Amino acid sequence: MLWLLALAHAAPTTLVYTAQLRDEAGGRLSGTHDVDVVLYSAPDEGEPLWSEEHDGTPVVDGVVRLELGDTTPIPSDVLAVDTLYVEILVDDVAVGPRNPVLATAYASVGLGLEPRASEPVVCTSAEAGRIYFDTSSSEIRVCDGESYIAAASSPLGSGGSPAVSCLAIRDAGRTDNGVYILDPEQDGTTFQAYCDLQRAGG
Repeated sequence: MLWLLALAHAAPTTLVYTAQLRDEAGGRLSGTHDVDVVLYSAPDEGEPLWSEEHDGTPVVDGVVRLELGDTTPIPSDVLAVDTLYVEILVDDVAVGPRNPVLATAYASVGLGLEPRASEPVVCTSAEAGRIYFDTSSSEIRVCDGESYIAAASSPLGSGGSPAVSCLAIRDAGRTDNGVYILDPEQDGTTFQAYCDLQRAGG
């Protein structure tokens, strides 16, 4: 199982990639592993656009941090793709489905992301496109003209990003009632629940 947590620029040709990795039993991986990263233009088909091997990568309490493009530069035409999908292989075994990486996370070459625990400025139409790395949620957030939204993560409450509670989903800005994936203990034990996100308690 894999959750994409953040994708941010480290240099003009590299991207910092952070993810949480779990084993088949739902436990957090730890130790040294060979981690391969592959970028595609489709969620489940197509030829790889780019790949890179990271042998002997430390994984601590399920968290892996890689600098993509460090050994194999990412071509500019790959970065020009509207939506890239990342596939992770740990010790030659694919973990989880491909996760989308939105273009707003990497489109501006040389973009500097300021790490902040709160919004840098109020999000208005004049600030649309402003982007920063939220250290409290480990997400890249982008101003859509009205509010800051996660730019490089699976939607909270989805299989790629289970939520602690319905209230957490509502607090993240979701307002559609429906069935969501929850993991209250954040231990990999997930279940589906109907969330009424239009009431005060979620």
